[in-house]
Amino acid sequence: MTRREEEKDWGRFTVYGNDEVEEVICKQMRYVADKVIDRFVSENLVALILLGGYGRGEGGVVERQGRLMPHNNFDFCLIFDGVPISKRYQLEAAAHELSIELPKKLGVGCDFSVLDSAYLRDAPPFVIWFDMKYAHKVIIGDSRILESMPERTASDILLADAARLLLNRGTLLAINELIFKQRGENLTVSDKETIIKHTVKGIIGYGDAVLLAKGKYHQSYVEKARRFKSVDLTGVPNKAKLRQLYGTAAEFRFKPDYETYLKKDLLKWRGELVEAFEPIHLWFESVRLGKNLTWEGYLETLSEHREARPVFSSSKQKLKAAIKPFYFFLKNSIKFGPWLNRWQFRHPKDRLLAIFPAVIYPNLPMFYKKQLSKLTGSRDTENMLPIFLRLWGELGDSNFLHVLNKLKLTL
Repeated sequence: MTRREEEKDWGRFTVYGNDEVEEVICKQMRYVADKVIDRFVSENLVALILLGGYGRGEGGVVERQGRLMPHNNFDFCLIFDGVPISKRYQLEAAAHELSIELPKKLGVGCDFSVLDSAYLRDAPPFVIWFDMKYAHKVIIGDSRILESMPERTASDILLADAARLLLNRGTLLAINELIFKQRGENLTVSDKETIIKHTVKGIIGYGDAVLLAKGKYHQSYVEKARRFKSVDLTGVPNKAKLRQLYGTAAEFRFKPDYETYLKKDLLKWRGELVEAFEPIHLWFESVRLGKNLTWEGYLETLSEHREARPVFSSSKQKLKAAIKPFYFFLKNSIKFGPWLNRWQFRHPKDRLLAIFPAVIYPNLPMFYKKQLSKLTGSRDTENMLPIFLRLWGELGDSNFLHVLNKLKLTL
């Protein structure tokens, strides 16, 4: 495979970009494609997929020195034919090297994931796979490569995955907390812009969770913003504020206006947002868990809940699904001790879902925090932020230490 043989019309990459920035991104895609082929020429590479905002044709642009330039990272997926576990680590390491090398040339961050093509036909009903199927650009490879993925509608997406999406985006607010604590009054402009960017993603995460709970999610940011203006938000707390926040955040993704946000008292803004988000979070979990919840009963209900499981067609995926609870038991036991309780066979991120509210929402009942000691392996219930973020790095995001280093933060 060569890029010249596979190059095609990729369409637009941005909402508000002019012809100049569109051509810049096209050239960047050609450069990435050539580097990927050079790096993986001896491997069974079948496709390079562009995901995220630019894969949707809705990437952000920012003005720099009088010119529009890409604002967000490029999210790529490398698809190979046949990836044994032993080989996967080598491919991921090579992809990680590219993610460090390419930004030096492009001036834009590049994130890579690695996928075996055999996984496509059994991709579960998760947001990431829904977005991948319906919102992507094939940079190199067969343009029909993702047609083998199952057809889905938004209502097929498991709410358990929506909860993990909320957790992923909400963790950005926890990282903001760490920035506030470690920088104090010495926030740089770069720190402030990071806080703003994280907060915008957090707002969209809470809004997307609501859309998923209402069965109105869509892969397009433009369409989600349009739907949010009119979707029935009956029962959702702070719905008027959420509509306004979501619309503004979506617009920021397309063409960020940092100057407006830099004028804010960011710490005060943070307090106002988490106060608005707390009842929205509890409402979402009430819908997901099928019970009218308070924080007093949340942990018990969460620990007892049995979520729907994806249905797989291949024997390999069925076997993986069958042994996963035992894998979780082993992983949890190593990290938290070998006591037998209702959490032991749960997805490790379920523990993070339980801890997250105590990190973000300041007004939770004290006994809620005290109940978390078995989930964290620590009796320090007053200092949950570093505990949560360490667990996030171990159980939630393997790239988290790289993020901390980039932001010059410590735990």
